[in-house]
Amino acid sequence: IELEGMTLRIVSPLNAPTLLPTIIYYYGGCFVSGGFATHDNQLRQLAYYGQCRIIAVQYRLAPEHTFPAAHDDAQRGAELVRQHAERLGVDKQRITLAGDSAGGHLALVTALRLKRAG
Repeated sequence: IELEGMTLRIVSPLNAPTLLPTIIYYYGGCFVSGGFATHDNQLRQLAYYGQCRIIAVQYRLAPEHTFPAAHDDAQRGAELVRQHAERLGVDKQRITLAGDSAGGHLALVTALRLKRAG
């Protein structure tokens, strides 16, 4: 979906309740590749086995976009998910950040940025 200029991919388990715990997911790819298509199977498996909603955040890639573009997008994506939690079916009390490779880095940095911001 498109949300305030950010593109998000939402994956939910079949027959899921309206409100679910949620993983905000950042895909890997060394900050230069990766995306929803490359991680589709992984996102679906996380939703199915975790019985949670997965919201993947599309972030700008290098070298076209330099630091801190990806980090800023990751943080903005997390803030938008929280801000629009009800609309997205997200349990605000059960949100976590995760990712693989560069996405794991983005999840960690985003958590630290959000903590610092209060």
